[in-house]
Amino acid sequence: MNRYNRCLQLSSRISEAELSLLQLEKRYLPKWPKVIEAQELLNILKTQFSEELEKVLNNSPEEMAFWEENFDVDDTLMTASFPIR
Repeated sequence: MNRYNRCLQLSSRISEAELSLLQLEKRYLPKWPKVIEAQELLNILKTQFSEELEKVLNNSPEEMAFWEENFDVDDTLMTASFPIR
C-alpha cells in the first residue's frame, strides 16, 4: 500500500507541475530557462510515477488485473498521463 500512496503523491505533484508549466508557458517563450526547467521536472515526475506504478502492478496480481481491465497499462506506464484521485 505504501507504493500505491507514493503513486498518488506523484500524481498530485504531476498535476501541480503541469499547472506550473502552463502558467510559465503563458508568460515565457519555450526556450526560457524556467520553462525548460519546469518541463524537465514534469518529465522526471512522470518517469518516477511510471516506475512506481510498475512496481505496484508487478507486486499485486489484483492491482494488475484491475489496471488491465480498466486502462491500457502499457500506454499508461509509457505516458503517465492520467489522473489518479
